Amino acid sequence: MAQDEPALELGQDGFREIVRPSALISGAIVTGVQVYAAAQDDISMRGFVPRSWAGESVCASVLTINGLYEATATYRIPAEWPGGIALLPFPTVHADILSNAGSDGLSIRVSRNACGAELGRDMSFALWNGGGGNRLTVLLNSFRADAVYLYVAGRETPVRCRMIDLPARSAFDVACDLSVDGLAGPTRIEILRMVERKVAPPTDFVLWLPQE
Repeated sequence: MAQDEPALELGQDGFREIVRPSALISGAIVTGVQVYAAAQDDISMRGFVPRSWAGESVCASVLTINGLYEATATYRIPAEWPGGIALLPFPTVHADILSNAGSDGLSIRVSRNACGAELGRDMSFALWNGGGGNRLTVLLNSFRADAVYLYVAGRETPVRCRMIDLPARSAFDVACDLSVDGLAGPTRIEILRMVERKVAPPTDFVLWLPQE
């Protein structure tokens, strides 16, 4: 982590995490947009925060694939925020659970607006324990779809998503590996699921990326 990397402050609701005895499944299809790296020392979380979100809040949610661990935190964005990557303080007391989850076993979602409010369709991406490059992973709860495709506005060929080969896939079960080469700014993403050989209602969101 760069020493001059700015950190966002936690909102008034602070940081919340819970470990449940049994999975609680939400109705969200998109559970994470992220770059994952294994922790070398302490766990860290960063996120891309666009300049146009200055003065607002972001909600970060972290979820294990078995649905037993969940953390949420609201962060305040300064009014003078210039845009870019920000450190998102993550004071977990369950580092063992998170470290053992693995790259496909943990989803991190950064959404515009405060947790508990209407989050809408605007999302950015998280950087878990550093990481970088030109590829993001979009994690989904497919609700037992036979096949899942991710469409990017302006691209003709969709991404065929892959089923995650891990047990206890209660919270999410599909990963889409998305190259962001040539993409910048707000980008519309559409998720198409095939369920019992029929097209399910599509899900779309706006993925905010750095401007070139």
